[in-house]
Amino acid sequence: LVGDITGDAEQAVVRQRLQTALGAASVDGTWIDPFGTPSFDGRLGLRSTSYRILAAAFGIDLPDAADSEIAIATDIATDMDQAEFNAVIEVLGVKLRGSGAVEGLQSEPLFDVRLQVEHAELAGLLRDLGVDGGFPDLGPVDLGLTATGTPDLVDIVLAQSTIGPSSLRGTLGVTLSGERPYVQARLEADVLALDPFLAASSGGTLGDTRSQDNQRWSSEEIDLGFLELLDGRFELVAERLEAQNLVVEDPTVVASLEDGQLDIERLDGRLFDGQVALTGTVLSGVPHHMNLKLALADADMAWLMRHFADSDAVSGRLFLDVAVDGVGMSQRDFVQSLAGNGAISLRDGFVEGFDLRAISDRLGNLDNEVAIATMLAEASSGGQTAITAAEGNFVMTEGVARSQDLSVLLDGGRGDFVTAIDLPRWWIDLEGQARLTDHPNAPAIPVAVNGPIDNPERVVDTRSLENFLVQRVAETALRKLGEDELGGAAGALLGVITGSSGDSGTGQEASTQGSGSDSAPLEAVPAKPEAPETTQDAAGQVLDLLTGGSSAESAEEPASSNNQGSSGNQSSSGSLLDLLGGSSGNNDTEMSAPEKEQPASEDLNTEELLLDLLGGLAN
Repeated sequence: LVGDITGDAEQAVVRQRLQTALGAASVDGTWIDPFGTPSFDGRLGLRSTSYRILAAAFGIDLPDAADSEIAIATDIATDMDQAEFNAVIEVLGVKLRGSGAVEGLQSEPLFDVRLQVEHAELAGLLRDLGVDGGFPDLGPVDLGLTATGTPDLVDIVLAQSTIGPSSLRGTLGVTLSGERPYVQARLEADVLALDPFLAASSGGTLGDTRSQDNQRWSSEEIDLGFLELLDGRFELVAERLEAQNLVVEDPTVVASLEDGQLDIERLDGRLFDGQVALTGTVLSGVPHHMNLKLALADADMAWLMRHFADSDAVSGRLFLDVAVDGVGMSQRDFVQSLAGNGAISLRDGFVEGFDLRAISDRLGNLDNEVAIATMLAEASSGGQTAITAAEGNFVMTEGVARSQDLSVLLDGGRGDFVTAIDLPRWWIDLEGQARLTDHPNAPAIPVAVNGPIDNPERVVDTRSLENFLVQRVAETALRKLGEDELGGAAGALLGVITGSSGDSGTGQEASTQGSGSDSAPLEAVPAKPEAPETTQDAAGQVLDLLTGGSSAESAEEPASSNNQGSSGNQSSSGSLLDLLGGSSGNNDTEMSAPEKEQPASEDLNTEELLLDLLGGLAN
C-alpha cells in the first residue's frame, strides 16, 4: 500500500495505491467532513489479471467460462445517502458503461441507471462464456437500456439495440420480492434470432438437424434449467423470427412461464409463405416434456421440401394440422418419442419424375402411335405431373408417421398410397398405385418411393401398362385389315389379344380349309419329354399365330422346325403370314429356300418383331 492523505478535519485529499496478488486498486479523490457527515468525490480503480480469481476472493461463484483481465474505473460523488456515478468495466472483450443516480442508500434505495453494453462479436463472447453453439460470426453487440426502481421492483426500458443478428426494443417489469423473479416483458423486434439465446440459456449446442444419417439429431443433453430460474409473461411482435434455420415472418408470440413450465399461448405468423399457428407447453424436468399443436395453412411445399429434405420432388400449397407429445433430454430422445396424429392436404402442385398426362394422352392415340417403349420410358423417367388435390390422415408413434389413406388426384389419374415417414431414421416408404382416369380399363401403375427422405429411390413400374398397350396396338392393326380379309385367323388372333376364347370349332374348320385337305386327320406329333409349363405373354401368342407355329419350340429346336416346314402334311392350317402372302399351306407348293440360321447367341425379341410386323400390317 502506497500513497498519501493530505488535508484537515474538514477536507482531505486521498491518493492511495494497493498492489496484491489479486491485482491493483486505487483511490483518488476528496473526503469532505470525514469525521462528521462524510462525502466523497473522486475516482475508484481496480485491475486484475483474472476476473475469476478476483470473484472467488469475494465469494462469488461463477459458471465455467474463459478467463481474462478485468478493469474497473468509476467516478463517484456521494454523501453516503445518495450518489451519482459514471463507471466503465472491461472484461472478456465487453465494455460496460453505466451512469446514473441512487437515492435513499440508508433507507429505501431508489435508482435511475443507464447502461450501455458493447462487444465486437457475439459469437466470440458466447464461446468465452462456455457456449459452443457452432456459430459463425453473428455480429456485434450494442445494447442500451434504462433501469429505474427499487431493489424489489425494477422497470427497464430497452432502447433500440443490436445483439448479433437481432435488433430489438421494448419494456420489462421485474419483481424481485418473490421466491423467483417475475418478469413481464413486451418486446418489438426487427429481427430476432433465437439460436444464440437458446444456446446460451441451455449451456450448449442445440444440435444440427441438417447433418446426415444417425447424427442428424443431436444426442447432447438440452438444459432447460433456465425455465426454473424465473416466472413471467412475455409478448413479442417482430418482423422476422429465426430459430434452427426456420424463419417466421411477422410473428406474434404470447407465452407465460411458471414453475419451470412454459405455456405457449400463441405463436403465429408466416412460415414457408403460409400461415402458421403454434400452441403448447414445454416442461423442464427429468426427462423434459413437450406437447405441441401446429397448424400450417397455404404453405409453399417446394420451399418446405428444399429446407428439410434438400429436394424439389413435390410442390404445391400445403395444409397441415398435427398434435404431438414428446419426452426426453436431447433432440434424439424427443424425435424418437414423438406420438400424436394429424392431417395433411396439398393443392395445385406438381410431382416430379413422371408425366401421367403424357401417358394418358398417348393412350388415346394408339391408332397412330406404336412407339410404346419409348413413350413409357420418357413419361415414367422424367417430366412432372400436376397435382389437383391430395389428402390423408396419419398417426405418429415413436417418431414414425404412418398414413393408410393418402389419396392423390392427378392430372390424368388418381393415386392411392400407404406411407410411413420415419423421422429418427430419416427414411420414407411410400407405396401405391396410380390409375388413368381417362382409361378405366387400363391396368394400374405401381408407384414406390423408398429411401432417405432427402434422396429416396422412385420407381414407376409401367410393365403391366406396356403389355396392355402392346395388345391394344395389335388389336388396332388387325381391325384395320378387316376380319373379312383374314377370316378365322384374325378372329383367333384377336381372341389372343383381347383375351376372348372364341369358337374352337370354327377356328379348326377355317384352318382345315386353308390347308387344302378337307378330311385328313392331324398327323401325330412324336412324343418328347415334357417341359415345365410356361405362361406365354400376349406378344408370344400373337407371334405364334402370325407364323403358324410355336415361338418357344422354334427357338429351342430350330433344326426340327425346318424339317417340319418341308413335310407335306404336317399342318392342317396356314399361318397368318401365309394368308397375307397368298400361301394356302398345300404340300404341292414349292418350298422356298430356308432362311439362314441365326447365331444361337442372339435372343428372339418377340415384342419388337411383333411391333414391326403389325406396323407393316397397319400401313
